[in-house]
Amino acid sequence: AAHLRVVLLAEANVRLRETAVRRLAERLLSCIRGGDTPCRYGGDEFVVLLPDVDNEKQALAVAQKIHARLARSYRVDDCSIVVTASIGVAVYPVDGASQSDLLHRADCAMYRAKSGRNSSQRSSTMVPPQ
Repeated sequence: AAHLRVVLLAEANVRLRETAVRRLAERLLSCIRGGDTPCRYGGDEFVVLLPDVDNEKQALAVAQKIHARLARSYRVDDCSIVVTASIGVAVYPVDGASQSDLLHRADCAMYRAKSGRNSSQRSSTMVPPQ
């Protein structure tokens, strides 16, 4: 399994931000398969469990797909919204054997990815979106 954690980095009023988060969730759902499990983790953070992903290359391919889908701007009311995401990836069993270990590792990678803004990171490898 792999954990992807996506953070919406948008500055907006609360109503606009909530609409943007809902739109982000819709786009996120269009990037994953039926057996994958997305959830809103809190605020503008999401976790996606990918049970059929068993290596780093597959997990990073999903992260790239998410970046590509989120990169397209959209309109909410009269505002053009551009979403950037910082994605941390953890892969079972390399990065941990338990759910909490994987989530912690994905969380740490996400915070490292934030320094690159709109990027994905796993372990010590930084992977910018295409």
